[in-house]
Amino acid sequence: MVIKRYLILNKLTTSRASDGTYSIKLPNEFYNSNNKKKFIHFLHASAEVNNVMISNLSFHSTFVQQSPDYDGFVAMCNVDYSKRKKWNLYYNIEGFSFHFRTFDGIKLNDPDLNFIVELLLEF
Repeated sequence: MVIKRYLILNKLTTSRASDGTYSIKLPNEFYNSNNKKKFIHFLHASAEVNNVMISNLSFHSTFVQQSPDYDGFVAMCNVDYSKRKKWNLYYNIEGFSFHFRTFDGIKLNDPDLNFIVELLLEF
């Protein structure tokens, strides 16, 4: 049986490292599920600094398990996608880390960054 659950991340549900990387723990029912196939669908990400929307940010995460050389790019922020982006989890994870980058490839490390990331967990 496949169960779906929305997960919305914000500053209150994450821990922030000094380099601008955030970490989140996934719900226990996702991690402890006996289903072999698990997916994370990306729905949307919004980010702003000091109440100003930033249009040139990309969202990167460790839940993208394609290859060690891949930088974990998921999607651009503040863009509405008509289709979900879907990632298969090849191994079980309790949580993941993520960060934001500018078009120049520089990791955004601003303590005034506010964001919301919306995901769909399929397990």
